Amino acid sequence: MSFFVVLDVLHLATIIGFILVGLVLRKYQDTWAWIEHAVIISYLANVIISSYLFGIYLTYGLIYIAMGIAIISVLGDVVKIRYSVIYLYIVIVVISVLDFGLELIPHAPAISRSLYEPNGDPLPAWQLIQIGLLLYTLAPFYLLIISVMRWVEREQLYKKMSMEDSLTGLINRRTFLSRARAEVSRMQRDQKPDQIDHVGCIMVDLDHFKRVNDNHGHAAGDRVLIHVAKIMSELLREQDLVGRFGGEEFAILTPGLSNRQLIDVADQIRAAFERSAVWFAGEQIQITASFGIADGQIESAGLNVDHLIKLADVALYEAKRQGRNRVVSSQSLA
Repeated sequence: MSFFVVLDVLHLATIIGFILVGLVLRKYQDTWAWIEHAVIISYLANVIISSYLFGIYLTYGLIYIAMGIAIISVLGDVVKIRYSVIYLYIVIVVISVLDFGLELIPHAPAISRSLYEPNGDPLPAWQLIQIGLLLYTLAPFYLLIISVMRWVEREQLYKKMSMEDSLTGLINRRTFLSRARAEVSRMQRDQKPDQIDHVGCIMVDLDHFKRVNDNHGHAAGDRVLIHVAKIMSELLREQDLVGRFGGEEFAILTPGLSNRQLIDVADQIRAAFERSAVWFAGEQIQITASFGIADGQIESAGLNVDHLIKLADVALYEAKRQGRNRVVSSQSLA
């Protein structure tokens, strides 16, 4: 019995040591293959040895197979997960056949005699084994929590990636439309009978952006897009929405601003673009943009984001036609 206790304790210390080392190393480097293999081998040995010593192949063994998936998931290698579980099933089936079917190996050697003293007290060795089993159980659950946390982190990252433009950090077209529609619906719900609220849309298109890519390269174009996105984010209010619509086109939703205020905001951004410049590879890249704006009253029955964007787009094309680097309101085209 003492031999099995020592074996159990040594293996427990080994697997916990590998887990702790792996968690520490994960903070400093992305991959550590030898720790992955060590944890997997230690886990396989844990299930196989413990299942054999206590004769619990179909309870402890199978439960730990499921827990092992969580353990190895922390390592993030699907191939290793698959092969480890396959090997484990094969080994447990073989040991079960040798034990129950052919009776070639002793059954549950760790508990082949009474676990209690004549006076009814549990054997000290059995107490140590129970402590070891408890710790064995806690370690996989701890790693299960870590794997769930990593899964949540990945889901949040995927959600963020699906909502944001990876280059500028602004929300993308789909997210902009979704949030803008939700904001207009909220304003219409909260509208008071004696209150007149406006909502405006600004469409922004960088002038001659293709020339930047052609003359300076796409890396320079990316630098320009990041630069203008930063300017807009700094100048707009917290409640305003700004998103990249695609290419060099951006959209802004401004709740609560009249047409005159909307023109002022657009012209402020236009002037900031014109004053600023992007330096790339020792060359100065001048930036200008054309702006089309449209606004509507919240109480208007037919008001919706798509209609505002369409009106602002028409005004934007007119700004381009008039010579670019200017702000045109849809009201001036009516």
